[in-house]
Amino acid sequence: MTSEKIAQNILKKLENAQINAYIWCEAKTGSVYIRFENPLMNSIRIANHNSIQKYKYKYNVRTDYKNWKGVWKLDDKSWRYFISYEYIDNLINLLKVKFEEVKTKEPKYSYNIPKHKQNATV
Repeated sequence: MTSEKIAQNILKKLENAQINAYIWCEAKTGSVYIRFENPLMNSIRIANHNSIQKYKYKYNVRTDYKNWKGVWKLDDKSWRYFISYEYIDNLINLLKVKFEEVKTKEPKYSYNIPKHKQNATV
């Protein structure tokens, strides 16, 4: 399954859970990045390869891993979640819990991204 199809599937499940998110970027490498309306939700990276070391996406869906039902890894000082695409329902459940935790908190910043840039390709 392609990263784009997985992203669309995730967005549909998030919409059903009433969590607003959108595809921020579809990279030439095949990676797809999802951001949430509330920045406190962090972001999702869907890919079949490791990310650039300086980027620390909180949620990582790997299309090249099998049977990863969800694992937290400490990367430097950041906890990151990795899961294989066939278990995205586990990710959705985790995001529902996160959403309940942050929905009443005020983010320190907002993305303020114009609609025409929300689906930009790098």
